[in-house]
Amino acid sequence: MTRFAIRRVSASPEAVELIGRLVELHGPVAFFQFGGCEEGASATCLTRAELLPTDDDVKIGEIAGAPFYVNAQLYARSGRPACVVDVAPGAAGGLALEGLEKQHFVVHPDSERELAADPS
Repeated sequence: MTRFAIRRVSASPEAVELIGRLVELHGPVAFFQFGGCEEGASATCLTRAELLPTDDDVKIGEIAGAPFYVNAQLYARSGRPACVVDVAPGAAGGLALEGLEKQHFVVHPDSERELAADPS
């Protein structure tokens, strides 16, 4: 069973708009972050049928109704960062759905949320 973490992901208005278009074309979608939430990392968007989380994954929230998963061990090692998903021009690598739109999803650290979560 996939674990759920406190909501640690948000999306830009442009990302929400693109997610809406992808849902209209392909049905429900989900995200998986293969790397950490470093500046400019890519988030992969697939249909929910194509993206089946495992026991090793943790859901860190939803963006525009789409679940967002990361590898639990990688997420813990990276300090459980908060992330903002945005859109950048150019096709995505691999089989990500947004590549058909000649755009790709990118991840940025959410420093405001990081600061709010760290009371020190």
